[in-house]
Amino acid sequence: MAIATMRIAVVGGGLTGMSAALALSEAGVRVSLFERDATLGGVAGSFEVNGTLLERFYHHIFTSDTAIQEMIARLGLSSRLEWSQTNTSYFADRIYRLSAPLDLVLFRPLPLIDRLRMGLLVFQARMVRDWRPLEAQTARQWLTHLAGARVYHDVWAPLMRGKFGPYA
Repeated sequence: MAIATMRIAVVGGGLTGMSAALALSEAGVRVSLFERDATLGGVAGSFEVNGTLLERFYHHIFTSDTAIQEMIARLGLSSRLEWSQTNTSYFADRIYRLSAPLDLVLFRPLPLIDRLRMGLLVFQARMVRDWRPLEAQTARQWLTHLAGARVYHDVWAPLMRGKFGPYA
């Protein structure tokens, strides 16, 4: 069957379903996208409460997430993205600013050596261009190797447990 005469149904209007439907459509396939909810987005979608949009689940994209941004641009939705600067962190019952290198230097819950390790970790993480070699180790192993056990225990472990629960 020629691509132009193919008809494909995609079930689920989350990011994966929308990505599949877009790729098929761009290839010339006639696509029908089915979603049980009133809006698209799946777990990355939102709902309205008293005029305020709330996320269904905690989801975000970073400025470095170029693949999703390219898809958003192809859909003509780039102008609808809202970028916000995160500038706080909750740690040990207090709110700290952690947006810039100086903030990390002033982050007193960690000893100076661990703050330096944390900064080195952030720098090294930004330098990763090919993630495939990282597949051979757990996030815990990688973070502990780069930043030390205390940084992992005090900073990363709570974040991992909060995000991944028992799979952290």
